[in-house]
Amino acid sequence: MRRNYIKVALRNLRRQPGDSFISVFGLAVGMMCCLFLLLYVHDELRYDRSYEKADRVYRVVTDVMDAGGTVNATAYFYPALGPAMLQGMPTVEAVTRVTVIGSSLIRVGEKPFSITGFTPIHHAAEAGSPEVARVLIEAGADVNVPSNAG
Repeated sequence: MRRNYIKVALRNLRRQPGDSFISVFGLAVGMMCCLFLLLYVHDELRYDRSYEKADRVYRVVTDVMDAGGTVNATAYFYPALGPAMLQGMPTVEAVTRVTVIGSSLIRVGEKPFSITGFTPIHHAAEAGSPEVARVLIEAGADVNVPSNAG
């Protein structure tokens, strides 16, 4: 029975090569799109799940209106918001504000180098967030990258 299916398929491939190519190519593109979609969904579902208290991690988003009236959602918030959340919301255990705008960490040979002189660990330490610095170090952040001050 399978032999007959293979014979018919090969016969159709020889008789109608254009239609066969379109069918096989369409099937391949459809399968590729499906796999990419599944990989994307898998990545989104496991985002930030490596932390032991991942169900208690939140991100504050602020809506900012530009001069043209367009509203953009951004993760930047004012420095006073963190301490205000700690004082005014009893369910908030800790707050950190890590703002790395324009900071790039590159490697020159084997030596890491920060263009602006500050890495995410520096920002977490500056913000008084030892928990965030610990998580960054556990994730493999290089603690030996010097700042501009040395």
